[in-house]
Amino acid sequence: MQLHQEPRKRLLAEAKRIARQVDSWITLSNALSDPIGGLIAIHFPEARQREEFLCSAEYEELNQLLLRTIERKGLYPRAANSTNGVAEGK
Repeated sequence: MQLHQEPRKRLLAEAKRIARQVDSWITLSNALSDPIGGLIAIHFPEARQREEFLCSAEYEELNQLLLRTIERKGLYPRAANSTNGVAEGK
């Protein structure tokens, strides 16, 4: 059974909105993949649906969105009062 396009498009639109606001790629990843409250679990509550989504073009777009967020924000979140990812005074 083909997974309907609409939930995939809604999920992708929400992910893009979240990506513009996050402080790190980790926050975006958690928003997507948390097993209880993540966008993937919300939009695809059944395991079969999630498995099908993981093979979709929209899932690949999510991966690209994560990569762009890493490029924009860096691989490691910056600590408060830091210029290089290491908290001052440590």
